[in-house]
Amino acid sequence: MNSAGGVKGAGPTNTANANSTGLAVMSFDSAGYKTLGSKGRSYLRSLRFGCAYPTGMRGAVAYNKARLTEAGAQGPSAKLIDQDLRATTQAVLGFSGRSLLTISNAGARFSSPRVSC
Repeated sequence: MNSAGGVKGAGPTNTANANSTGLAVMSFDSAGYKTLGSKGRSYLRSLRFGCAYPTGMRGAVAYNKARLTEAGAQGPSAKLIDQDLRATTQAVLGFSGRSLLTISNAGARFSSPRVSC
């Protein structure tokens, strides 16, 4: 884990990114390392597309800081790419704050994240 809370992968993912961090944070939480989990969640929140991005991107998670910057430079023409979709699904595991073993769909309902701007 780096000082910002990001976790890097191996090989081509050898920089801090949302995919590796989301999975690591879920593991930290499962093993009782709440401080590491909290720090990783802070990093994941820093990668969320917020109000400065087009409506269709808001709430999703960028793969890394470079992707967040790249999308920001595209302005109103920015769109989610496949990498953002994969990063978001893996970051969600880190946002839960719980072990995957304790997560259930009981009582779940379909919804999309809402970002108030």
